[in-house]
Amino acid sequence: MKDSNFTIWWNFRIAFKKNIEALDLEYLAEKLKEPSERKYFLKYDLCNRIAKDMQLLYKEDEEYLKIDYTLFKEGEAGWRVPIIFIESENDHESTYEEVLKLCSVNAQLKVLVIYGLSEAFEKELVANESYWDYILKDYMQAHTLTGHFAVMIYDWTDKLRFYSKLYTERGMLLEPKSLFVER
Repeated sequence: MKDSNFTIWWNFRIAFKKNIEALDLEYLAEKLKEPSERKYFLKYDLCNRIAKDMQLLYKEDEEYLKIDYTLFKEGEAGWRVPIIFIESENDHESTYEEVLKLCSVNAQLKVLVIYGLSEAFEKELVANESYWDYILKDYMQAHTLTGHFAVMIYDWTDKLRFYSKLYTERGMLLEPKSLFVER
């Protein structure tokens, strides 16, 4: 039976939080503060843990459809079916490209993880709850979004924090920006 898009999101968020909270804070500081280390950490550590918790398949040596990370479910005939696509972006100014890329693929959940936000961009996100709404609105005028779209924002000023926002298949904001990991 197919899980609902929201169930996939909820289980992903739980697995993400569980695994971030289980790791030593010094290890996370080492892995999350540098852009090259972040990509490596997501690719070879965190995505494996999340896939295992969600009973999905993950191959870290493969970039499926030029998407950074893909978690699959094995179908009845043995083929891997994408369930979650994840893009991570160190340059907040090019996130729109990643949003459009994720909108263009078919999976129950698409996740954009953003790091290294400038102070000005962070203030814009806090003040303007609809930053990605503009991109999604334009996309929805020509297409239908398949699955939910989530934005996860990483911040480590004084503490490690991950915020998230969730959009529906219609591009509507389902969950406004909320803090879900703080260490």
